Amino acid sequence: MNGLEIRFLIFLSLVLQIILILFSARRKYTARNWRRILVWSSYMILHWVVTVALGHISNNQRDISHQGSSSTDPPPTPNNKLQEFWTPFLLVHLGGPDTITAYALEDNDMWLMHLLLHGVHVGTSVYIFVQAWERHPLMFVGIPILISGIINYGGKILALRSSSTQYLKDSLFSAPDSCSEFVKQIEKKGTSLELGDQGLLLEVTVSPEDGIDPKDHPLVEAYFVFKRLEYLFAGLVLEYYDRIGIYSIIKDKSVEDCFKLVAIELGFMYDTLYTKTTIVCSRLGIVFRCIGLFSSFSALVVFSIMNHVIHGGYSNIDIFLTYALLIGAVFLEQQQRGCKIGVHKLPYIRKLSENYQYLIRENVNADLQEMIFSHLKMQGDKLIVDNVSYVKSRNEFLAHKGDNALEKWHHLLRDHRFHWSTTQVEFDRSLLIWHIATDLCYSYDLDHVNGDDNKLHQKCKTSKHLSEYMLYLLVFCPSMLPKGPIGEIRYADTCAEAMEFFKKKNVITGSSKRCDIFEELLREDTEEDHHLLPSRPESEAARKRSRRRNQSVLYQGCKLTRQFLELGTQTNGTTAIEKWEIICEVWVEMVAYAANRCGWKEHCQQLRRGGELLTHVCLLMVHLGLSKQFVDTV
Repeated sequence: MNGLEIRFLIFLSLVLQIILILFSARRKYTARNWRRILVWSSYMILHWVVTVALGHISNNQRDISHQGSSSTDPPPTPNNKLQEFWTPFLLVHLGGPDTITAYALEDNDMWLMHLLLHGVHVGTSVYIFVQAWERHPLMFVGIPILISGIINYGGKILALRSSSTQYLKDSLFSAPDSCSEFVKQIEKKGTSLELGDQGLLLEVTVSPEDGIDPKDHPLVEAYFVFKRLEYLFAGLVLEYYDRIGIYSIIKDKSVEDCFKLVAIELGFMYDTLYTKTTIVCSRLGIVFRCIGLFSSFSALVVFSIMNHVIHGGYSNIDIFLTYALLIGAVFLEQQQRGCKIGVHKLPYIRKLSENYQYLIRENVNADLQEMIFSHLKMQGDKLIVDNVSYVKSRNEFLAHKGDNALEKWHHLLRDHRFHWSTTQVEFDRSLLIWHIATDLCYSYDLDHVNGDDNKLHQKCKTSKHLSEYMLYLLVFCPSMLPKGPIGEIRYADTCAEAMEFFKKKNVITGSSKRCDIFEELLREDTEEDHHLLPSRPESEAARKRSRRRNQSVLYQGCKLTRQFLELGTQTNGTTAIEKWEIICEVWVEMVAYAANRCGWKEHCQQLRRGGELLTHVCLLMVHLGLSKQFVDTV
């Protein structure tokens, strides 16, 4: 390989490093596909670039050695010496920025493979460095860069190892509580209204004399809770006092503060699993980071002096590239040193103070947060009061997937039976049925209900957002939902059936009004019921239609819609606002049901894609004691 191609690989390695520095941290907050693809491509290509560049620099070095063995061969050019000097920079790049060590959770569990593979890179770099040692003094300048590269690379391997499933689980049994000197756990007598028969409340407060700014107390609280929730992420259980202590932190907070608390905790979890934060912000990590910064800066200064004094005859392109590599190494160390005030006491708590606003989806507004939190907190408060039957009450709540909301409104539903759409079908079918019914009811009310009713409008929008979000999970994140037999297939079949229906009725979905589509669907559903009246003899065609209706999610969604519309047509019928309160509460129950049944691994996987509302809901449920990972004994 000629010098031009090596220069291109070195420059490409630098560019990929810059891309990872600029964009890898953003995946913590956003789920935009172009950014994910850019980070993934840079992460994967960087390893290939480093491998190829090291291989060809080694080959060129061997060719130079053969040239030197013959008196007739020309001496190696100064630019070839610079290529050997670039070698340790590849190690610096391979270690990557602190904002990304693992692209996916599986990278952490394969840390030993990364150690073996990258050990080859380190060995090759050291070999090139030693072989070039005697040929030119420039290699003395490369010593600090080699040290910096080994430190940066070693930090990546340690971060992968410390975030692996087994190591993380083992560390929980041996690591001391890093928040013990900042928080006080106060056990006091409570009223029967607060605690039922237990009579003891565990209050968790931030100590006022700890030297932490009061505005950072929420960060300390979040870190305290996070260190306990690590046990849940690792598949372990927590005791009674942990449940009460976590609950005491959230019980008096506003909805906004509760969602912020959860956001901070998820930020901590992301940093633990996907970055070097836990390593570089430890005491030893800070020492090594200072060494790396000093090494990179000293190499930049010494090279500038040497180049100015000896005029080595290097080409302008190579000089420019070398300075870019040196400045890039300094910049990398500078932007990563990030750990400040009291970090030796509370690892990386300050680093997160500027980044606590974790992603919550665009449509998750204050109204939706209030609806979700009030539903969960009401049950959480009930469990604290009714502590004797905690397990039974908790398990009953976690089993509800919309049926409890229907039971709550049974006085309005009268003789109508809605449970066929919740408890009597699989969850994915129920989700699709309720999504269709929500969409059709929404279309109907847009044209028939006064648009100035703000409360009704809010309920409609909240229900619609939850409906669309759950459908999004079914299509794009099915692993986060309770396992159904044919969920994705059922969705595809329903879409095909709807398109076939629209084509048969000559309805163009892109240009027709929503109310026209709605009328066509309900008219077809009514006609089918007319064919299936008990007074009519059941023909073979009727039996086929009956079987089709029993299997069709589309027509079941229409049936549920018609049931809701019939409620409003009866004497003293259900009002529009009452109907949407029912629909909204059913969706909130479905979200809670799915959140509880999603495994922690799936929740953690989504953190690298910007996170999901379902994960926020799951963590809120844990804070309120709505998790089977809490033991029931005192």
